[in-house]
Amino acid sequence: MSRTPIPILVACLLLTIACSIAQARTLYGISNGFGNPANTLIYQINPANGDLSNLVPVTMPGFIVNRALSLTARSSDNSLWAVVQVGPSSTADRVLATIDPATGIATPIGPLSDAVATIAFRADGTLYGVVGDGGIARETLFQISTANASMTLAFALGNGADGETIAFHPNGLMYHSSGNGTAFFESVDVDTQVVTPIGTASGEMFAMGYSRSLGQMFISDIGSILYTVDLTTGARTLVGDMSDQLPNADNRGIAFVEPIAAPLYGISNGFGAPENTRIYQIDPANGDLSNIVPVTIPGVAVGRALALAARPSDGSLWAVVQAVGAPNSERMLVTVNPVTGVANPVGVLGDAVATLAFRADGTLYGVVGDGGTARETLFRISTANAAMTVAFPLGNGADGETIAFHPNGLLYHSSGNGTALFESVNVDTQVVTPIGAANSEAFAMGYSPALHRMFISDISSRLYTVDLATGARTPVGDMADQLGFADNRGLAFVGPINDSCADAIPVADGQTVFGHTTYATNDGSADCAASETSPDVWYTFVPDCTAFYAASTSGAATNYDTAVSVHTGCPGTVANLVACDDDAGGNLTSSAVFQGVAGQTYYIRVNGYNNLTGNFQMTVTGLPNDSCNRPIQVFDGTVGFSNRGATTDGSPSGLCTDVSGEQQILADVWFYYFGTCDGQVEVSTCGPIGYDSKLAVYQYEGDICPAGNPLGCNDDACGVFGVSSRVTFQGTVGGIYIIRVGGYFGDVGCGVLNVSCTPDNSCAVCAADYNQDGGVDGGDVAAFFLDWENGLPCADVNLDGGIDGADVSFFYAFWEQGNCDS
Repeated sequence: MSRTPIPILVACLLLTIACSIAQARTLYGISNGFGNPANTLIYQINPANGDLSNLVPVTMPGFIVNRALSLTARSSDNSLWAVVQVGPSSTADRVLATIDPATGIATPIGPLSDAVATIAFRADGTLYGVVGDGGIARETLFQISTANASMTLAFALGNGADGETIAFHPNGLMYHSSGNGTAFFESVDVDTQVVTPIGTASGEMFAMGYSRSLGQMFISDIGSILYTVDLTTGARTLVGDMSDQLPNADNRGIAFVEPIAAPLYGISNGFGAPENTRIYQIDPANGDLSNIVPVTIPGVAVGRALALAARPSDGSLWAVVQAVGAPNSERMLVTVNPVTGVANPVGVLGDAVATLAFRADGTLYGVVGDGGTARETLFRISTANAAMTVAFPLGNGADGETIAFHPNGLLYHSSGNGTALFESVNVDTQVVTPIGAANSEAFAMGYSPALHRMFISDISSRLYTVDLATGARTPVGDMADQLGFADNRGLAFVGPINDSCADAIPVADGQTVFGHTTYATNDGSADCAASETSPDVWYTFVPDCTAFYAASTSGAATNYDTAVSVHTGCPGTVANLVACDDDAGGNLTSSAVFQGVAGQTYYIRVNGYNNLTGNFQMTVTGLPNDSCNRPIQVFDGTVGFSNRGATTDGSPSGLCTDVSGEQQILADVWFYYFGTCDGQVEVSTCGPIGYDSKLAVYQYEGDICPAGNPLGCNDDACGVFGVSSRVTFQGTVGGIYIIRVGGYFGDVGCGVLNVSCTPDNSCAVCAADYNQDGGVDGGDVAAFFLDWENGLPCADVNLDGGIDGADVSFFYAFWEQGNCDS
């Protein structure tokens, strides 16, 4: 059982917001093989005790990697970056590379121009490196290009000798250790170049890295001993010994790959002053602001911002802004880059929109404020041109309009100045449910998927969480003193709204949804794509007929190596896994095919291979086998299927002529079957189905799909199930057969597919019940004549050794009397 570190647990208990501890993290290390490629490894380190696992050699196509000197993780995408050596010299031939920890394969970025000993990423994505004591510019800090590994001088460090290692902390400082006998430990402000000594310790330090989720700085020394280090004193606390697990090598990397925290963004109304109209990050624990930048539009002086919202599909930020001097009604919809503050106009809004919110399906809604023409009215707003379409009036309260969607599908709305009303709104039924009221006008509202809380800020820029059952507010922090002559008008969390399995978004058969896993956390697991700890998002799917379905991420919007799994419970784990896929969709996209049961809820998990994140589009379809080239395997027994919406890609055949004279099977879906006996194979749709089926079976002949004429084709042979079909043919063990199911005149619906194989020595004892289904009916006639026409052994019902007219007479004699009594 894992234990939450006490300092983190205490911090969580003190917060007024929910604290999510169960964040997946992986700590990676890399070893200096001292010239031996077999000992140059990348691996996982258990941060609790230093145990190593998943050790794989580091390789680079076309090169021999015999040393690794440093490893770090870039927090924006959790990619791993390393300094490796591809030559025998101890100082030359060092290369900056990215590295796949699952395979050990390193991809070169470029040669380093000096003997870089250690590297570390700053939060903004800038890569820094320190040249070791054996280099030309030793004890010196450089910025290193992630495009080509070129090095730009930052400044000299100078303290200590050997053992250079650095790591950045969320407080913005870089921590640095240097020295062999005595190792100096210090903090460095890379902007001001101020170096602050902290302490010393024995043992040269070779690697350092910070864990956000554990709140600790980790180090390892020349003896591959793992410690945590106190940032106020430099004192080390023993964690574990890795040396016995790294014979003839030492650890040179501590790189934590952790869920990327979803930032909360705000935007301010500058009241006509461009310098006060800004976008920034808000700490949801205390309301502290950071990364504050002005909102700008080339050629336009932006004097006000009125609303901010994040689009669930990609985390992009959308705002309502106003140019300096523009009348109240002239407001623009823009997208805005939170790093640069640069806004791109989408269009002019047709009324005084006061607030924005995206629904999970990507529809943008806005409410017109009390000073507008259609005040207190909800609109749908086009993300293409800002055109506004009226939804319905809200009407409650006055001023202070703000809205936000929740994963439960409801829109929450606050309105009113002296007393602010709080209510839920069903935008489909237009039902408004009052919840409560609170003092002070609300100006912004947003839901945090990771924290499972709704946040609100008021007219005085005070940050609260709000109870969705009562409307009561709980203070979090005050932003007013950080905003000066402005107030906060946005609370936009860019994390996916369906980050948690409990917040899964419903998706329907045939529906395509767009989403992203950037800033997602992990709360599920599966058995493919090394995705046990990958950031994931969730959807629910309830089939309306028992059939095969596929959840696929193949599509133009998918920009990373995805994995998809399907589960029957929440949280989704290996224990309730139905299907898991990596790469079946092509181009590193996925397609998880599963048999869905009508009325059962399935949880679909979208994540990435080995912790990768990105954007995706996912479609759930009941036609994974619409193409002859993508059949689904079936076995002896019964499975459900559907051909609703299927296209036709098989060829017509004279054997498939139905009662209307049509030779084609329309709206076809495809299966394949491996023969399980030498004998009579029966394939049928006999059963209580809702449409008129048509069926054919082909011998598999490689890439020809389907090959030639069918072994059998039928329409309406199932007797009591009059519009169902049956085909019987002589099969062999291991034979591969292609099954095509469509509809008479293109009819579609849900059905059942039955497959069975009866060995040749298992012909019917009673000729009248030829198909051995327990009844004497038209199905026996169809089955007998199908075998008789094909000369199959069971058609010799009179047992005279030949298949001829005598067998027909013998069969009818018993069939007409309805039994086999003589």
